[in-house]
Amino acid sequence: MRKLYFLYSTFEEFPNDRVDLTELFSSGIADRGHRIDWHMHPAEISDGGVRQVGVNERVFLCAKKPSSSVRARWENSLSRLGHTLSLIGLIKQNPYDFVQVRDQILGALIAVIGCALARRPFVFWMSFRYVEADLFKARDNTLGLSLAKRIMLFIRGYVSAQVLYRVILPRAHHIFVQSDRMEDDLAERGVARSKMTPVPMGVKWSKIGGSEVAPADEAWLQDRLVIVYVGTLVKARRLDFLVEVLDFVRVECPTVLLVLVGDGSISDMSFIERVIETRGVQDYVHFTGHVQMEKAWSLIKAAKLGLSPLRPSPMLDAGSPTKVMEYLALGCPVVANDQPDQSKVVRESGAGLIVPYDVRRFADAVVTLLKSPADAERMGQLGPDYVRRHRSYEAMTPLLEAKYLELFGCPEGAPRPDGSIG
Repeated sequence: MRKLYFLYSTFEEFPNDRVDLTELFSSGIADRGHRIDWHMHPAEISDGGVRQVGVNERVFLCAKKPSSSVRARWENSLSRLGHTLSLIGLIKQNPYDFVQVRDQILGALIAVIGCALARRPFVFWMSFRYVEADLFKARDNTLGLSLAKRIMLFIRGYVSAQVLYRVILPRAHHIFVQSDRMEDDLAERGVARSKMTPVPMGVKWSKIGGSEVAPADEAWLQDRLVIVYVGTLVKARRLDFLVEVLDFVRVECPTVLLVLVGDGSISDMSFIERVIETRGVQDYVHFTGHVQMEKAWSLIKAAKLGLSPLRPSPMLDAGSPTKVMEYLALGCPVVANDQPDQSKVVRESGAGLIVPYDVRRFADAVVTLLKSPADAERMGQLGPDYVRRHRSYEAMTPLLEAKYLELFGCPEGAPRPDGSIG
């Protein structure tokens, strides 16, 4: 089997712990013998340059100074811009089988130019609909954004949409999308389904399912019916919905405790805290703040239910929620609303209940399972095997590798689809 060599540019910073990067690529594609050059920005102070980070991986970084002054921040911005422009040189200098850019608009535009000059296939990886998110936030009056911020988001979203849909995607040899719904959305915009492949979020089974995760046993969990939400507590996700659900649930289940695992900005946390205080449910909510992944898993194991309400919107409807896969992998039954990808997972596995995005319907589903522990336990037991077979990175990596080889694994000396030589 031919081994591939490709460049992957992403705006995530290095080092990065996103599981779809570390597990699907570093511990997946690279461990199967394929070479990856990462093009990233440093998370910490750096002189830039090239670092070897694995037998088959190296990362190209730009310089980053301490952002202690306006001048330093400007210099860092210019450094990032220069790093993005350097994609053209990297593409021309290295014999990549293809070049893949994740989510970036400017980076993808520069890569398209570089690939055209070097006659390399260009691939776009869309993990989130950032363009639609900007436009949605610009029009959403409930987020409390200033007029100037909303205008900026609208301009950025509009310009980015023109570049993405008129320049970048039409010139992509292939497009990897986050979900079936995202594929449907792009197809409606004229993108051929034959050049798209959905790659949803998953979990590393050897970490979450291959070892015993002990339930958390903190004193504040004792004698409570624990329901858990894992994720960033940003205002745009409208977690006031969960607080309203809790307000109804506590009437039927007075010992319920909603554990919110994650954090947000100061303003986002102030918003959710005000909603909790207004509803008078302070004694029914516990914030953990940011915790390590293993700790989050132990809290899920201690819970009776995992919750995943996703506000209907263009930016979330096309997503693939990792939290649902974690709940199921750990044997925790789920109550979720009818967002496409999580609906598919929960219904196919049978490991929970799917309801409309409605406070009373959601609360009724939570109460139903809390009052029927045998049914909830039976549902929870269906989750791990489903995740292992369908949504583990161990199962997904060979499928992604096969797609790459189908697209770019031409024999040495044979012409690629774009006319360049393999």
